[in-house]
Amino acid sequence: MQSILEKIKKVHKNFVFKSILLWRKNKGRFFYISFKKGIPKIHVNEYYEKWIKWILRILTLVGIISSVFAFSQWYLNLLLAVCMLGIQQLLEKTIFIYYTFYLSAIPKYNSEDWKGMVWVHSESVSNNYFEVGMFFSTREAAQRIFPIIKHWSKEGDDDKNNLIQVSVVVNRDADDYHVYIYPNTELDPDYLATKAQRDKEQPQKEHVIKTISIMFCKGFNYASSSFPRFQKFYKDGDFYFLCAYVFEDNKPVKLSSLGAIRKNILKIKNQKELTRSDREYEHAKFIIDRDAYKKEPPPPPSRQYVVQRRSK
Repeated sequence: MQSILEKIKKVHKNFVFKSILLWRKNKGRFFYISFKKGIPKIHVNEYYEKWIKWILRILTLVGIISSVFAFSQWYLNLLLAVCMLGIQQLLEKTIFIYYTFYLSAIPKYNSEDWKGMVWVHSESVSNNYFEVGMFFSTREAAQRIFPIIKHWSKEGDDDKNNLIQVSVVVNRDADDYHVYIYPNTELDPDYLATKAQRDKEQPQKEHVIKTISIMFCKGFNYASSSFPRFQKFYKDGDFYFLCAYVFEDNKPVKLSSLGAIRKNILKIKNQKELTRSDREYEHAKFIIDRDAYKKEPPPPPSRQYVVQRRSK
């Protein structure tokens, strides 16, 4: 009985997710209707702009013809006039949509390139130090991927504007946590400049930017991880360094030649706290397949390193 319920839940989960994808794919492809203070507005792909103009012309022609061949009842004439006026007003205020595609740098990547996490922290509150390390399978994988991540910051080693999003989503019920790393394209100066320029060129239309980027995600066991202890010392706003590591000669090696990215925003949330405004929401809710985890060998545990810092 329990297995049947689990299958039903899985089917429902897939159906909801596919419905979301279908809506997102087709929203604006043809048209959609929005409401502002109860007043409807039609948003139509600019491809159909000529069609709308022809519909308005046909409605005008129908209005002229109907004035000649009027109904004998006055209230039917009034109803027809009101309906046609409403449709014309709605179509005349149609908002046309046009698109811009924005592509961020995407490295060549496969799931075996990223093997684990390295959590480095000090235990001194007054003189703290933190590192969030991506543990790569080989030096080649690190050299292929980490420089692209650094490129997302547009400011090299100092990501003061959080153009690289690092998130940790914890699910205590499933005893796991997932690390997400992706470009914050909406904060990218090039993205904002492109949007401002296109908005200025066609202010009367609705401008939609479709972004093409990658979101890295990797899941790990929570209880056996060193992340809970890192989380105990880390406070919102603390600076940390995003680094690249490999494991050689049975010990971790930080690839200093690739540099480190200084950040002060590390998003840590329980999965139940995620909302639709969180980029991680749909992946955490619909895509993660924990049943598949049971069939795979467990991922390597994250590694914890406590560093001692001398007070200045």
